[in-house]
Amino acid sequence: MSKVKLTREQVEVIEKVRDSLKGLSYKSLYIALNEGYEIKEEFKLGEYIVYENDVVKNTMKIIAINKENITVEPIYEGFKNHNVVGINSPLIRHATPEEIAEEKERRWWAKRGRKVWELKEGDVMRDLVVGDVFIVHRNLIVMPENKTRYEVICFVENRPGEENE
Repeated sequence: MSKVKLTREQVEVIEKVRDSLKGLSYKSLYIALNEGYEIKEEFKLGEYIVYENDVVKNTMKIIAINKENITVEPIYEGFKNHNVVGINSPLIRHATPEEIAEEKERRWWAKRGRKVWELKEGDVMRDLVVGDVFIVHRNLIVMPENKTRYEVICFVENRPGEENE
């Protein structure tokens, strides 16, 4: 087999590529260039992922990673005892900004023992449009289109001077 003749510019490009392969073998590079490739997902500690199959869709925060597995916080429906996911699982992906925002909101409410926008009789709220402060007089769940209009000032369980049973 004879050597390929290259210009100095071509040699410079090849040397730059060779120096930046980051462990990729020449054979893998050849296959990628000639037969195609897929991008391997890379996950980082603290990121949110989505695990989704035909039954569940959960947004979860990564708390540990090794070469084979991702460990997520084990507080999610369907993951109470199963908080390890294979790093190459086709059922996981990076969470979108919207999914992350929804999960952070769900966590905020869950820390307070509530479903998202679950209000109970006696909760103190503020109407952000009108500015009025009011007490909720019956249990309800605020509809998504109205949730930016209200803010929780105090849950009934935390109201000072109230006797909680």
